[in-house]
Amino acid sequence: MANVLLYNLSGTEKGKKIKFVCMKLGISGLEIEPGEYLHPIGYLAGLEGFSPAESFSGDGFGDEMLVMNGFTNSQIELFLAAMRQARIPPVALKAVVTANNAGWSSIDLHRELSLEHAAMQGMSSRKAGKNRIHKDEPEK
Repeated sequence: MANVLLYNLSGTEKGKKIKFVCMKLGISGLEIEPGEYLHPIGYLAGLEGFSPAESFSGDGFGDEMLVMNGFTNSQIELFLAAMRQARIPPVALKAVVTANNAGWSSIDLHRELSLEHAAMQGMSSRKAGKNRIHKDEPEK
């Protein structure tokens, strides 16, 4: 069964709306608490072959994050479209569980997604800068 790991959305209106979308689509929405941040993503997603790690007692991270497991490409598109249709503000950090990241902790995945997001934002800024019209004289 497909599931979505929800980070830093517990008890929020946005989190409730995402869980409702999950329920409508037959997806399990699992709220991950900071004490679980060191467990492998595969363990949190319910995959076989993964064991829990020690409990996390650090500060963790405050960013919202969604991690989708067991989705087909069409299910990902359907899920994201349902979130847009429900007018749920976007969650910037999103990932799909893969063989590569299933053994990572939530801390490691968050770090990687944050770096990728920052790189994409930088690319968008540079692209927007190239599209600007430059004037010889400043506006008065």
